[in-house]
Amino acid sequence: MNSINSNRPFYNFDWLIISAMFFLLPVDMINGILLKGGIQFFISIGQLYKLFVLLLVIIRLAIKPKVDFLIVIGVFILFTIPSIIQFFKNDFYTPRIVFDDIIKTSKYISIFIALIYFRRVFRFPKIFTRKLLKNWIIFSYIVFAINILLKYVGLGFPFYDYNNTGTTGFFYAGNEISALHLILYGIIAYQLYEIKHAKWKFYLFFLFNLFLGITITSKTAMLGTVMVTGLIIANPENLNKINLRKLIIWFSSIAILIPLTIYFAIRLLRDSLIWHRFYYFYHKWDFVTFIFSQRNLRVEKMWPIYKEQWSFLEQMIGGGQYYYENQLKSVIEIDFFDILFAYGIIGALIFVLVIILLFLIAYVQYRNGYPYARLSLLMLVVLTLESSIAGHVFNSGIAGIFIGACLGLMYYKPHKSITTEEIKNTMIS
Repeated sequence: MNSINSNRPFYNFDWLIISAMFFLLPVDMINGILLKGGIQFFISIGQLYKLFVLLLVIIRLAIKPKVDFLIVIGVFILFTIPSIIQFFKNDFYTPRIVFDDIIKTSKYISIFIALIYFRRVFRFPKIFTRKLLKNWIIFSYIVFAINILLKYVGLGFPFYDYNNTGTTGFFYAGNEISALHLILYGIIAYQLYEIKHAKWKFYLFFLFNLFLGITITSKTAMLGTVMVTGLIIANPENLNKINLRKLIIWFSSIAILIPLTIYFAIRLLRDSLIWHRFYYFYHKWDFVTFIFSQRNLRVEKMWPIYKEQWSFLEQMIGGGQYYYENQLKSVIEIDFFDILFAYGIIGALIFVLVIILLFLIAYVQYRNGYPYARLSLLMLVVLTLESSIAGHVFNSGIAGIFIGACLGLMYYKPHKSITTEEIKNTMIS
């Protein structure tokens, strides 16, 4: 009780922070509209606003700093050192390059800053905080869905420049849009299926989101939607409650859902340019190269440079984002390798250890009865797979704070004084 009382001074500040988060996607949308009109700034207004929200969160956490927060800030400082070293070593390095590297590094850190923040918020949830978070997720999903549907009136950015294929709405993003889609879908779908037990709403919501994934035309968005759905349904606790009636319903659902999904996807894709694109590249490349969309070839190109041309120090701590991107003339778009070449072996080890630690914590929380820990666990599985194939997940600017919120849900557990009905009414519906 004392710990709850000690957090009361922060409620108004939390209200300000979460209210500011409502504008994350609208500001990104405005930024896209400006870019579409050829208007650019030194730093995009989308990045500027995300930095503002991140600063609010950092101030909130810094008032009573704990070890986890201090560690994340320490890692951020560590990841900026390679760029500073290159600035003093190379004449062509400018302050702008170092600044851009710091912005890119902040994207990796933003997820974990958000996770630490939401961990504290969810541990001492108040009714107005839960309602605000509910409305934030729903509002953000609506903004996202509207942006994707704008494709059908000829508006927004294409996902592929090739023949204006797919869409990201007015969000100036690539694969990051898939991560955002899966996070927002996962949170709401889990609430419908696991908390409210609204199965038909859940299946209709799945079909609509599969349609959005197909509209985006990202393999990650399409397959990820199916994977998230399957993981939500496959609750291991239900294995102990299986009876003949449930088996019949379960197998009937699969027998209907899978053919319907395949039919729905083929009907939408068959006459589209993306179908021809997939078909062309599937026959042009081997299976691995097709799945990784040539990212494996970029790893093969970068590895000799890293191994033979970089100094021992650069191999250990990296050279920063620009140093690696300038040598490859591209980015690999697999998070592990992007981190390895930007922040060295130390950065890659930190990344792997953090992911393993998150899996362990989510599993422990799940075993301890936290209702949303299974959501965090299954989304970690999906996001880790996505980051290993398509990248731009754990350094996603547009999805970072939402990922932090989803992982932070593993710490949410309603107090005994709060009824199950209140949970259903005050969390995401």
